[in-house]
Amino acid sequence: MKKIIFAMAAIAAAVLLSLSSSATASAETTPVPTAPAGTSVSPTDVDVQQTCRARFEQAVNHRASPNTGSTRLGIVTANTWVPAACSRTAGGSYTACGTTSTYWVRVYWNGAWGYVAWSCILDWEYTS
Repeated sequence: MKKIIFAMAAIAAAVLLSLSSSATASAETTPVPTAPAGTSVSPTDVDVQQTCRARFEQAVNHRASPNTGSTRLGIVTANTWVPAACSRTAGGSYTACGTTSTYWVRVYWNGAWGYVAWSCILDWEYTS
């Protein structure tokens, strides 16, 4: 049920953003207003805020590039806030946290930037 509500919120946010924004989004990167339900993100925040953080519902692989075949840099601990990109990135398909997706988020963990599964985000927010 949680995943269905998240999907509906993501679609609604994407439609709202596409109607309110005149900027063309990159094919590789999608703005984050489709963050999971319960976060402090609103579509109008995207134009103002520049830095973000995220935490994950379970431990997730931290990879060098956005695909499951890339080098694993480590494992991001569950429920730990980490610096994160303010956008999600399209990449290789994965199944994690009960969902199959091609979206990844770039995070800073143990001294390196890398990618983790977008579908495992528990909370996400702008920090400045």
